[in-house]
Amino acid sequence: MPLPTGLTPRRRLPYHSRVPDNRIERFRHFLATHPENALARFSLSQAYFDAGQYTEAIPELRRVIAGKPDWMLAHILLGRALIETGKPAEARPVLEHGLELARLQGHAGPMAEVAELLASLGS
Repeated sequence: MPLPTGLTPRRRLPYHSRVPDNRIERFRHFLATHPENALARFSLSQAYFDAGQYTEAIPELRRVIAGKPDWMLAHILLGRALIETGKPAEARPVLEHGLELARLQGHAGPMAEVAELLASLGS
């Protein structure tokens, strides 16, 4: 469908460019008063990741995993953040553990995602 005269198509920005900055600040503020809230910490990690701030996401994800070692999605996101920061050797064991957690917890979708990530890392 053609656009009305004078309008140009919007260029679609990468996902991390569309994440509202206030999400990070909201979770930081919440964690200042509730530092042991694992869900809020994971949410902050995810907001960092979505904003392309992978280096900031990594320590938060490590802290989530330290408190909840069976949190499959935290392992997967940590592995992805490590890949994004050029640390595939560190990512491999994290992703392998995430794959095992996905298998144990019966999550087929994440199993396929992690298997694809591991395959992309090569041997």
